Amino acid sequence: MLSITHAQDPHRDIFGLQSDLFATLRDLDNSLRTTHKWDVRDDRTAEILIKCREDLPLLRPDFPLLPLALLVIAQALMLRFEALGEIADIDDSITYLKEFLTIPLLWQDAPSHDENRHTATASLFTGTLGEALVLRFNHSKNVEDMHAAIDNYRMALALLTSYNPMRRKFLVSLVRALKLRFKDHGRREDIDEAIQWQREVVSLSQIESDEDESLVAMFLSVLGNLLVDRYETSNLIIDVEEATENYEKALVLLPDNSQSRPQYLANLAMSLHLIFKAKGQVEDLNGAIDHLREAISGLLGGDAPLDEGETQVAVLLNVLGSFLVDRYKTFSLIVDLEEAIESYGKALAFLPDNSERRPQYLSQLADSLLIIFEAKDQVEDLNGAIDRVREALVCLSGGDVPHDEGDLLESLAKNLDQLGNLLLLRYQKITQIVDLEEATESYGNALVLLPDNSERRPRCLRALALSLHETGEAKGQVEDLNEAVDRLREALVCLSGGDVPHDEGEMYETLRLLGKLLANRFWMTKDSKTDLDEAIQCQYQAMELDPTKRYSTLGDLSNHLYALYTMTEDHSDLERALSLSREALELCPVDDSGRFGGSVEDPT
Repeated sequence: MLSITHAQDPHRDIFGLQSDLFATLRDLDNSLRTTHKWDVRDDRTAEILIKCREDLPLLRPDFPLLPLALLVIAQALMLRFEALGEIADIDDSITYLKEFLTIPLLWQDAPSHDENRHTATASLFTGTLGEALVLRFNHSKNVEDMHAAIDNYRMALALLTSYNPMRRKFLVSLVRALKLRFKDHGRREDIDEAIQWQREVVSLSQIESDEDESLVAMFLSVLGNLLVDRYETSNLIIDVEEATENYEKALVLLPDNSQSRPQYLANLAMSLHLIFKAKGQVEDLNGAIDHLREAISGLLGGDAPLDEGETQVAVLLNVLGSFLVDRYKTFSLIVDLEEAIESYGKALAFLPDNSERRPQYLSQLADSLLIIFEAKDQVEDLNGAIDRVREALVCLSGGDVPHDEGDLLESLAKNLDQLGNLLLLRYQKITQIVDLEEATESYGNALVLLPDNSERRPRCLRALALSLHETGEAKGQVEDLNEAVDRLREALVCLSGGDVPHDEGEMYETLRLLGKLLANRFWMTKDSKTDLDEAIQCQYQAMELDPTKRYSTLGDLSNHLYALYTMTEDHSDLERALSLSREALELCPVDDSGRFGGSVEDPT
């Protein structure tokens, strides 16, 4: 790393050196100030920086223009680091900025106006050092750089009055740094401090009578974003309500044709949706949908440029689809569901084929097609859902979509499981055995990808068991039923072994299904009382797990005891079966139109 040692060479023309050096620095400074996009990668820049590095150590530490020289060189190195990513540049920039801190405080006995000037210089160096440290953090992810950057921003602000024009600049930088650290470490005190400073940014911007209203709007929007971040951590509704107010104020300040308007509308829509999720008031959901439609219209209408090659439009269309599905689940208006499907489809049309978002969007479209199938019972919708999941699997396995390996395996398993559910549902609708065979294969492939401690594993095992049971029923093969029983036992081991989170609901469903399949195997083979004994035990265990579902469990238990009576001809088994049936009838809901005892349940 660069080190600076100030030493005088008696054989050199110091005055000539100073003159040449500061002429060079003046050119460098002018380039930084006047060129819109200063190219720091050319040979001339390299030559200037080499000359500065050679000559700067020859200046005396008390030379009046030394701080300016340090600052100009440090800023040039920061720019070149941003352009080329050479870590040596940002290291040297930080060294030059720290060098200022070693310069003697010559203004201690100076007049007050000089003291103010030197204090401003100190704050400028300290704040710029914070910016350089953030740049290095973004490159190396050394958290110590972020801690030091935040400390330097705080020190810079401590030196500045509220009237100093540099104060707002460093406030903005400090807020960004605190938010970065909050995102990485989740420390509540960081987001609290960021909100505190951002409130001051907003206040300072509103004091200036000639302030650009678009800039004030941006500061209000940033405050809204910070409040939403805190809400997602603390769930205090007051934060998201204040965020909504800030987004609304920001929109009032923006002209209708502002390029920022669609994003601010989207932010407002998201905050209203959060309020809807918390309070359940449909007015908030309606507002979220309306504002999101306006944001999409603004992007497509030409008021603002499409961001990242139309990806922003795709994101908002996909979110709109999700909001419309939420409203459908509230009111069951099929028009919302149809618009959601249309919105998901448009989102996919705007996405490039290799977008990492594509598999997720296809999966969401498949989910909405499944919902509309359940509402309208049209197999075309179910076919569409199956096709979309298959397309998602092609995207994930084709290598065109960039994914982290762990995320890729999880996404593949999730979509394979989803495909199995849809194929099993289509089999139950149109009874094509090929669907059942593919569903079984799909569940099996999903399980290969799922780690032993995945919370999806027990549910996927139960789904595979149901698919195997259906296969055994269709083909009359007890081997499929045997394997189904084995898969359910494996699921129970997962749930009780501590490898996956304890889930009493999943345990209940697995026990009930295992009991039913064991009873089915008894009826198929009629040679194993052990199956019936275990089936009865499963139903008692399920009933103990969830007494609120006693009614539905009693029916299965009564059936199992009757099956036991047919084998043993023990009238006590028949009496127990009748007693449980009577209890079930007493507990039977008035509006229950289902058949007592029920069939094997669909785990999906």
